[in-house]
Amino acid sequence: EFSSNTASWTSGALTSQGGAPSFSNCSFTGCMSERANVGAVRLLSGSDTITISNCLFSGNQAGSTGERDVGALYLYDVVLDMSGGTVDANIADATSAVLVTGESSIVSVTECQFDNHENGAIRVQTGEVSFSSCGFTGNSNDGTMGGAGYINGHLLYTAPVVGFSSSTFSGNSARWGGAIYGSTASARTSATIDLDNCTIEGG
Repeated sequence: EFSSNTASWTSGALTSQGGAPSFSNCSFTGCMSERANVGAVRLLSGSDTITISNCLFSGNQAGSTGERDVGALYLYDVVLDMSGGTVDANIADATSAVLVTGESSIVSVTECQFDNHENGAIRVQTGEVSFSSCGFTGNSNDGTMGGAGYINGHLLYTAPVVGFSSSTFSGNSARWGGAIYGSTASARTSATIDLDNCTIEGG
């Protein structure tokens, strides 16, 4: 259990670079980075598969007032399998829950719940990401785009490829794209988004 951990830089609870850690039945709650970009966990540059199973990320905060970038999980150039988790009410200015970036990222998320984030739940800049049997409820991004998911190209990266299957979006809201917003930075970075057997209601 990682509870109310605080760091001045990097991430509030844990940073791993180049390894393949495995997290099972862990909780990350109330962690904070005071002057850095990630409230709880930052995973960087690993070619072996990282696993996160049945873990809770709740109430983590990036920046002393939530003014930094990513509340719960920052993923850069990683291979990750995440399953059975709950990601709830994390706080950050840019992306409240999870950011995926780095062209080598391959992320698979199964049976996870992403709820109650005020600046969007998921942001994908590049890489290949799939969500299966997941739920997104009560997320918002009233100032900008994508209450549950913001899939955006980046001028420095190849376009992201993101799939959602058998997933439910309920009660999410945003200025543009209450559930999902896809955008492009250039012809090279036009995001691919695939939805299969998903339910979108109330946002």
